[in-house]
Amino acid sequence: MSTEKVSLLVGGFEFTAWEECEITAAIDEPVRCFAFETTERPGQYNFPPGTPATVLATGSLLVTGYINQYRSSGAAKTHRVSIRGRGKGQDFVDCAATHKTGYTKNKTPGQFGQELDHFGVGINEKVPGKPIPVQRIEQGETCFRCVERHLRHQGTTMMGEADGSISITNASVATRAGGALVEGVNIKEWTVEFDDQNRHSEYTVKGQNREGSGEENLRIKEQARDSGVRRYRPKLIVHETDTDKQRARERAHHEKERCAGKGTCATITVQGWRDGAGALWTPNTLVFVASPILMHLVQDMLIENVCFTQSSKGGTETKLKLVDPRAYRGQGQNGKGSDPAWNAGYSGGAGSVRGETPNL
Repeated sequence: MSTEKVSLLVGGFEFTAWEECEITAAIDEPVRCFAFETTERPGQYNFPPGTPATVLATGSLLVTGYINQYRSSGAAKTHRVSIRGRGKGQDFVDCAATHKTGYTKNKTPGQFGQELDHFGVGINEKVPGKPIPVQRIEQGETCFRCVERHLRHQGTTMMGEADGSISITNASVATRAGGALVEGVNIKEWTVEFDDQNRHSEYTVKGQNREGSGEENLRIKEQARDSGVRRYRPKLIVHETDTDKQRARERAHHEKERCAGKGTCATITVQGWRDGAGALWTPNTLVFVASPILMHLVQDMLIENVCFTQSSKGGTETKLKLVDPRAYRGQGQNGKGSDPAWNAGYSGGAGSVRGETPNL
């Protein structure tokens, strides 16, 4: 279906026939966003900020949240209105973290998030988290920031769902889109980027554990090496929270995989809002990209960001931001992979990694 009936449900009424609309969702964004623009008969759209709203695409749920902004403009013979909003997880993202003790012990980040969720958003762990000895609220931080910093060493992220809830997830539980993205078939526009600026030959994580003493708690240092980087390019990370050797080791491994995955990304525009099986395009979904000539890609890619647009000028399109699944703890290079010419790198010569590297 290339054309969608896009509905905004407010106060039991359904509003359609928008001139322009845009809905975005991403694996690394805890709330979905929507925007509508159209002409208006004065008083037709009475949507003050804070009004609960639901967005549907031909009956399929896209966003459950609230209106954040109503803007009206006009002249003698014109009158336009713009309506913007976000999923209901916005309160968890925007508001200060409050807790009766200010800390929790031996719970997963998701369980701590559930204790901070005084808004009824719904915090779900799609990837089971690992218990952390102590999680504390830093003064002034939001619920989102409090939980997010404890997710980094576990390689998970918070993703906004269509029902307004927030899922803690990564590419290890990614579903698969119907069909594939194939050059000359369903790829309307594209960009691709191979970038090694943020990749390093080794990642060193240092930190401390406030709950213990001795060198094993006060001088924690763990490393991970990226064999795909041929030159000596070290990176040092000071862990943001209490840690131990295992969590520091996991953080180093995650940083290595994340940077490698982020180095291969693409943006593809397709006609319509649905995949080959008729489902709406969704973040944290794997899709096979077959574009050996134009994009140097023949491999599974992870949908990181989805932007649905519909307008009288551009029609009904979806812009998919794709990334190598390793960026979110997934498996990379499932297939031929990117063109070997883009991955071979340079071996030997001045600056290549040889022997022991200095201590950081």
